[in-house]
Amino acid sequence: MSTRADELINEYLDRLEEELADFPSTRRRELVQEISAHIAEARASLENEDEASIRNLLDRMGDPADIAAEAAGTPAAEASPPPQQAKTRGSGWDVAALVMLLVGGLILPVVGWFVGVVLLWTSETW
Repeated sequence: MSTRADELINEYLDRLEEELADFPSTRRRELVQEISAHIAEARASLENEDEASIRNLLDRMGDPADIAAEAAGTPAAEASPPPQQAKTRGSGWDVAALVMLLVGGLILPVVGWFVGVVLLWTSETW
């Protein structure tokens, strides 16, 4: 067991604990123990336990901030608020667009379908 490898792993786990500071102590302890167990398992499978291989192992584990964000239920890549949800019900224009696209050519030959396409293009839903 390399002393430098132990130092790197301890620094990583310390950073993880800092990122999990807002969590309840029992949950924080569970998460750190779980990550520590994953590190120990991956470390046991290493052929060479040099500094580079330990750094690669920790990189594969992920950034402690990302782990904390994921544990909190917030994906790390999601810095902005979620997009607004689309309306579940269509407006009258949406229904008219569908009707004109489907049967517009029968109701108003040639022009009906083009009216449906224009309504479709101007619709907020589509």
